Amino acid sequence: QDTRRRSACELTRALLKFFAPKVSEICVTYINAMLQMYSVKQEWMAKDAALHLVLAVSVMSSSSVSGAGDLNPNVNILMTYQADLYLPLAPSDALLGGTAAAHRPPPSLQARVIQTYAALCVERFLTVKDRDPVSGSNVPRITRADLAPFFQPLFVGLFAVLDNPDLPENDHVMKCIMRVLVLVGNDIGPVTELVLAQLTKSLERVCKNPVNPLYNHYLFESLAVLIKSCTGSAGNDLAVSAVCDRFETLLFPPFQAVLAQDVVEFVPYVFQILAQLLAGRPGQGLSPPYKALFPPLLSPMLWERKGNVPALTDLFKAYINKGMAEIAAENLLPGVLGVFQKLLSSKATEMYAFVLLNNIYAQNPITTLTPYLPTVLNLLLMRMQEAAKEAKFSRYSRLFLHSLCSFCVSHSAQVLFDQLETITAGLVNMIVLNVWGRHRESVCTASKADLRVLLVGGTRLLLESKVASHAEMWGALLKSLVQLADAVRTEGASVSAAAAAEKEAETHMQQLLMPEDDDLGVGKEFDSSYSKLAYANVPSVDPTASIVSVEGYFCTTLAAFCRGHPGMYLGAIQSSLDAKEAAALQQMLAANNVGLV
Repeated sequence: QDTRRRSACELTRALLKFFAPKVSEICVTYINAMLQMYSVKQEWMAKDAALHLVLAVSVMSSSSVSGAGDLNPNVNILMTYQADLYLPLAPSDALLGGTAAAHRPPPSLQARVIQTYAALCVERFLTVKDRDPVSGSNVPRITRADLAPFFQPLFVGLFAVLDNPDLPENDHVMKCIMRVLVLVGNDIGPVTELVLAQLTKSLERVCKNPVNPLYNHYLFESLAVLIKSCTGSAGNDLAVSAVCDRFETLLFPPFQAVLAQDVVEFVPYVFQILAQLLAGRPGQGLSPPYKALFPPLLSPMLWERKGNVPALTDLFKAYINKGMAEIAAENLLPGVLGVFQKLLSSKATEMYAFVLLNNIYAQNPITTLTPYLPTVLNLLLMRMQEAAKEAKFSRYSRLFLHSLCSFCVSHSAQVLFDQLETITAGLVNMIVLNVWGRHRESVCTASKADLRVLLVGGTRLLLESKVASHAEMWGALLKSLVQLADAVRTEGASVSAAAAAEKEAETHMQQLLMPEDDDLGVGKEFDSSYSKLAYANVPSVDPTASIVSVEGYFCTTLAAFCRGHPGMYLGAIQSSLDAKEAAALQQMLAANNVGLV
């Protein structure tokens, strides 16, 4: 905010750039005079002004990442500590705007304000980073090892502040708890029970009357960090399963109350935490609480609310990846496909429909899918006809083609070919020429994870189906795949999709949790719509994980196909590719030590 105080501080810093010695001398004189006034008359406003002048004149540069940078050599910053400048100041600074007539806040209020400033101070300290001279990356100045001796007393003290009935929803304190949990990470073990019990108690309290959206967001973010830390221990499945059981025991009662009472502020958060907890449980299968919860989630009313859809999609993704066998055994797959149909019917939610469908493809045997494939493919084609009239047809085309390739990655490409040709003879040719052919550039702008699936699935359609018996279709699809492979090569997307997705999620977390604009709070509108929890990420299953380099897979598979049909496809390859594409293909073949015959 632009205030007179901030403007005065900015003016002082500007003057320091050109007249540092003289401005420093004048400011130090005023600082000493105001401190003398405070010591004689206990004028807290004088001390408050002195602190801000000290900050304005002593810090020449700063950033939210590394804190104070250059200090003013003309100012003895230690004098402020020797003068106990900071100790009683926080209450007066916080109350300056609201109690102009009061010279000192009441004792109980003063304690709460000091506690809030202490939490804010700790939280800010934990965000300060320094550049590592070796790696060049920013690393925390305060490390996990530095804080380890204080984990228990720090959490006890922070939760004690939240137990204050006069101010139980202190978002600065909850934000500090979240930040400490981030730093603690996998070392949370000794205090897990304390933190989980206290967070659950806070959750039960706010469910009765949600009033502070910032506090609520940090509360659920803290739960997400705790779950992430406790379920991230690789190689100890029994211990992680026991921790998940404990989480379910404590969290399901308040979560069920939220869903039963339809607390709209919390429902999307609850779905995100449930998805994260289910995805974090080792092995396959659903626990009894999750089994009981699933049928009500199929209710169309839940999916009507826009804010529920992203979180519910993540939850269904976790259900499909962990318990598809049980869902199919209970004959609930038609209900899941009904949700898919509902999401597909709207332009705003169609992307989530494809998330569900692609996970269904990956987690079901072809014998389970076969009865539903004609209906699913017809729904996709009807939606494509509608999307062709819209401005964002290229987006739907990319989603549609990615879904077809997802099927080919998990199942036989010939099955897909036959299913499409059964609907309309020549349909695959129309898709290859009129959909993929016309939107090649758009398809090549897909994410790294999607590019991998498109290239692998497209390669199988090209080489493992009857596409190979139609010269024009084969050449057009090859042209599209060469462009895809070149996009993968130039983007360096031969890493696994899971690693790429995790890196993107980590970048999102870092951006979201950095202190600029008070990170998760300032400038962010919290309401009943969807608010993404940075640490409640549900990882996607990569159907191409076994393939290290998808570009290499394309080249070696194409070369093997041509060796099996010597000379038959060289003409089609030459006539289908322009000079640039032919050169790109030749470079990729050479890089993989293969050739075409």
